[in-house]
Amino acid sequence: MKNYFLAFALFSFIGLSNAQFGVAVSYGSLKPVVEAEGISITSNEGTNAYGIGLFVDVELSEKLDFQPSISFSLGDQVEGEPNNALGLGANLDYYLGGRENSFFLRGGLGVGVSLADVDTDLAKKSATSAVLGLGYDISDKFSMIGSYGTQLTDSSNIEGLEIRGNALSIQLQIKL
Repeated sequence: MKNYFLAFALFSFIGLSNAQFGVAVSYGSLKPVVEAEGISITSNEGTNAYGIGLFVDVELSEKLDFQPSISFSLGDQVEGEPNNALGLGANLDYYLGGRENSFFLRGGLGVGVSLADVDTDLAKKSATSAVLGLGYDISDKFSMIGSYGTQLTDSSNIEGLEIRGNALSIQLQIKL
């Protein structure tokens, strides 16, 4: 058992030796999609959120990075109540033409948990999303990322009603 722990610790240390820690600030706009009885309605009114988070950028190869993250988002108020959330993300960044090109494609998964007082008879407090995006390394310390996310799980707890969201976001990352 000690050998497995030692091997895990060694590989973790080696992996983090090529890692950069950082802070990210973001803006996102989400539009809900409601489906019932075969009819799908996308709301014209969305909700906006401003976020701040921490990430670890682990270089896996010359063209591929793994980036887990944690974030806190301040969302628009709903009926006078705060609509804040915590998020956990896991992204892969693929550098087109290598790192010297500075452009990368992003793909990943995330889980968001609402911090609002949600009536769980009507809605779920958490959701899983998939993200696709395009990023650019402005310098060794700054990156800009634009992304589109779509919710993979249903937020409704009402039978026959499905609620999902689609979001556009922009993020500035600062590597420490």
